[in-house]
Amino acid sequence: PIDNNFTEQNVANLMKDEQSVLHLYQQLIHLRKQNPALLQGDYRVVLPNHRCWVFLRQTATHRVLVALNFSDEACDLHIPEFSQGRVMLSTKMDKAGVIDLAALSFRPYEGCIIELPSGSS
Repeated sequence: PIDNNFTEQNVANLMKDEQSVLHLYQQLIHLRKQNPALLQGDYRVVLPNHRCWVFLRQTATHRVLVALNFSDEACDLHIPEFSQGRVMLSTKMDKAGVIDLAALSFRPYEGCIIELPSGSS
């Protein structure tokens, strides 16, 4: 069956909308294919929390931090282990650039993929 709103909610329209879930998934797939840490890196939990989950994926040359807020409330995270990183992708599609990892704020159900400078942790 076809939904009544098929003229508005369809792949052609989602492809035009850079804020769509389709666009987000395409970017996630591209990031995973292009980044060795996401593709085959070791996994280490950095901050387990009942509302938020932060983990590190790393290879010898690439490090990526993934932070996910599974809650319907905002979540403030403090990860002093890493000083700063560069946002590669945010599920809200509005965060970019270098961020301070000692004081992160995430909106409800927000996730971020953050590139870290290479080095040991």
